Amino acid sequence: MPLGTGVSQGMGTMDEGGSGLTKVVLARRTDVCFRGLLDPLLLLETLQERDPRAYQFCLQLPGGAAFLGSSPEQLYSRTGRCVASEAVAATRARGPPGAPNQGQATFIT
Repeated sequence: MPLGTGVSQGMGTMDEGGSGLTKVVLARRTDVCFRGLLDPLLLLETLQERDPRAYQFCLQLPGGAAFLGSSPEQLYSRTGRCVASEAVAATRARGPPGAPNQGQATFIT
C-alpha cells in the first residue's frame, strides 16, 4: 500500500468518529545491504545531523551487530544501566495478501 493511501485511510477513520482513534502510526520495513563494515556511531551521528529534532537510538551488541534508527518520538529512556520503554504504539503483522485483517485490528484495539 502506498504511504499516502495509508495516511488517507487512517485520517478517514479518525474523521468518521466512534473509532476511538486519536493517532495513527504508519511504518515500513527497509532492508539495506552494504559491501563493507559500517561504524554504527558514525551512522548515528549522520542521522542526528540530518534531523536534530528526532530521537536517535543505537543498541550495539558484543561482536559488532547494531540496531539503530531515528524516530520523531522517544522510544525509551535510560538512566545508568536501567532502560524504560516509552513506546505506546502497537505493532502487528498483516495477514496474507487478500486476507481480511479484522482479527489483527480487533487484537490491537
